[in-house]
Amino acid sequence: MSRSNTIERAVYVRIRGGLGNQMFQYAAARALSEKFKCPLKLDVSRVSGETARTFMLDLFGIDGPVMSRAERAHFAAGSRWRAKLGKMTGRRNRFFPRGMFIEPHFHYSRAIEALTPPLYLDGNWQSPRYFESIQPVLTRTFTPGDPLGATGETVLKAIAGRPSFSIHMRRGDYVEGPFAARVAGACTIDYYRRAIDLMRALHPGSTAFVFSDDIDYAREALGFLKRAEFVDNAGQNPPHVDMMAMRACDHNIIANSSFSWWAAWLNDNPAKTVIAPRHWFATETLKKKHTFDLYPDDWILVR
Repeated sequence: MSRSNTIERAVYVRIRGGLGNQMFQYAAARALSEKFKCPLKLDVSRVSGETARTFMLDLFGIDGPVMSRAERAHFAAGSRWRAKLGKMTGRRNRFFPRGMFIEPHFHYSRAIEALTPPLYLDGNWQSPRYFESIQPVLTRTFTPGDPLGATGETVLKAIAGRPSFSIHMRRGDYVEGPFAARVAGACTIDYYRRAIDLMRALHPGSTAFVFSDDIDYAREALGFLKRAEFVDNAGQNPPHVDMMAMRACDHNIIANSSFSWWAAWLNDNPAKTVIAPRHWFATETLKKKHTFDLYPDDWILVR
């Protein structure tokens, strides 16, 4: 089938991973679709059917349009041998179909600035430089239209009108999953102690709201905290509930997690303080990745 019959002038993006990763992928593609005034189409093949992950952008009312099978087939044509050639030569994007752009490395790639649609993005795109030009658009898009449920509304009421900062402690696969633990690894208690001391010095009298996928561990590990509330949704609420509650705090201490990264980035307090871990990855992974484009310039990095 000819290209003209299957591919329109659009930005296509592969959606994969958890909520935070999906938001990065959508944001980068949305920025390009806004720039070129063309449609944005989602490849949800990695987050549908019997895959381990599920499509989560619908929590924000995003549900497509979705790439057709013919469109996916166009960009996947010969993908195995093309990938092998790219790996052998170190030039991953040279051998893929025209318009397909594989993220070349973790940090921002200037090469994306020269691309035009039709364009298919495959990567994580974890840098605000890909989408900071449309921050107001994304702030509106990543705001759920429906109420956050009983737990979410209760937390929002507790936060409202009080000087506050959020603390996110990511555990789960970061400690239990062999791959995630090796690549990312959970932030240390020393990191949280230093971050909390700094936040208390900058904003004395603030209440800490602690969020975690293992809230019992967080209670024990952060037992030294004063003026703190530990938010326990018992895994009963959709994940964006915690993200929106963290976003509502005046300031944020994040984990090395795209989930709390987005909570802090979407926080619209013009005087917010965001403290982030200087080491986003485990030591061996850091040797291969540069994270200097991951953080906005005004965020404070703590070891």
